[in-house]
Amino acid sequence: MPKEKKNDFQKLCFYFQTFSDIEMPTLLVLAEMEMVGFSFDPDKLKKLKTDLDKLVLDLEKRAHTLAGRKFALSSYAAVGKVLYSELRLGKSTGNSKKKPSTSKEALETMEKETKHPLPRVILQWRKNKAVINKVSIIFFGL
Repeated sequence: MPKEKKNDFQKLCFYFQTFSDIEMPTLLVLAEMEMVGFSFDPDKLKKLKTDLDKLVLDLEKRAHTLAGRKFALSSYAAVGKVLYSELRLGKSTGNSKKKPSTSKEALETMEKETKHPLPRVILQWRKNKAVINKVSIIFFGL
């Protein structure tokens, strides 16, 4: 069998095995859930959202304490200014037109290199804020 056809056959076998081992059993579970239903407690969801709101507020306060001042954690520019200009935790790029990164990867690297807790607090704040936004939109229509 030519090499190209052998690779195509191997791919086809892989896809079939994935379909039969993962997709089909999942389909049965989903069908059963649809027939039987599953419980949903809106009061527990509201409590979860309240707890997450409190956690986000606590993370915000911690970030402000670590920075020595209040700043908008939702603003990439404000976060960059605190981390790079004020606390000098990261290396700013030589290009003055390019703003220093506040991406997840940049904050993880900054945390490893500097051992400062602020980058981790910002990452935790972002993660929990994203969960709140998704839950609010999906379940509360906000």
